[in-house]
Amino acid sequence: MSLKFKLFANCIPVKGYCRSVINDLQRNSYKYVPNSLYYLLKKHDGESLDEIKIQNPNYEEIIDEYFEFLKLNEFGFFTFEPHNFPELDLIFDLPSKITNAVISEQIHFQNYKQICNELNVLNCKAIQLRLFSSISIKKIETILDAFKNSRIQYIEIIFQYQKDIILDDLKKMAFENQRIWVIRIHNSPFKKIEFLDKQKHHPVFYSTSIITDHSFCGFIHPKNFVQNIPFFTESLHLNTCLNRKVCIDENGFIKNCLSMDKHYGNMNEVDLKEVVQSEEFQKLWHIKKDDIKVCKDCEFRHMCMDCRAFIKDPNDIYSQPAKCPYNPYIAKWKGEEGYITVEEWQKQQKESTT
Repeated sequence: MSLKFKLFANCIPVKGYCRSVINDLQRNSYKYVPNSLYYLLKKHDGESLDEIKIQNPNYEEIIDEYFEFLKLNEFGFFTFEPHNFPELDLIFDLPSKITNAVISEQIHFQNYKQICNELNVLNCKAIQLRLFSSISIKKIETILDAFKNSRIQYIEIIFQYQKDIILDDLKKMAFENQRIWVIRIHNSPFKKIEFLDKQKHHPVFYSTSIITDHSFCGFIHPKNFVQNIPFFTESLHLNTCLNRKVCIDENGFIKNCLSMDKHYGNMNEVDLKEVVQSEEFQKLWHIKKDDIKVCKDCEFRHMCMDCRAFIKDPNDIYSQPAKCPYNPYIAKWKGEEGYITVEEWQKQQKESTT
């Protein structure tokens, strides 16, 4: 009996138009592989090398190279009993009705305590506070007070640089509000990273970017890729940006995303739980990467945060994110030699067939 090759359950190949990747969901990393290796793994996982070579007699040398690569990167192993190593369960589910909320600085609806109470009912675990106007440390602390003794576990704060708010102020605030996970300060005269704790788990990002509204989000970049089991499984079934998210704008209107015009009523007039449990509100949750034009052909699709607010065709909700600078049909990022846009590539393909 020959040893059979088996991919580790957490190492999952994803096929793109030009190339594939193997996502190592345990090590939070990925490697590029040719599409031919993707097909080989999909067809022959759990078979011996001899069995694979018999079925592919003209590619023995390449097969040896492929499996040396897989062995070197610890993507798989050899066993006599491949049936004892099942595939990863790719079902996605969470106990929370809402997992995360984005709250803009309230102008007309300032009852943060009510917002907190309604998020508690939904078992929300994380919030992002967006504070665009000039704001004092005391005002931030007042907002944070509303979330004490709540179910919220993680708080991210985004606010404009104030020269009178120094790092020691932020450290003191974080010490008194242990839920603070990260702070992002925009419109800063300098760019650097500080930390709220000695262990350097909770960063403060100072950015020179000038942010005045919600249009700063939606950019696609490799540094924002996520390689882990929860994100991967969510991406297979649901939208990685909007699923179980609720946003409350500066006027108290409830939205899927703060960059979207559509709202589902005001906190003063409707029940948040009823809104987020409605079929209409959840409609965008179910637009997954495999449904989205161009994205469905991209090898990065299950590690990439989606965006439905900024899309190339506003009349097509399945359109590619407008702020994506990658062309999966030539495997190049904007700025790389030979890069052309997806639209230019599509035009070339059309012209070559006429």
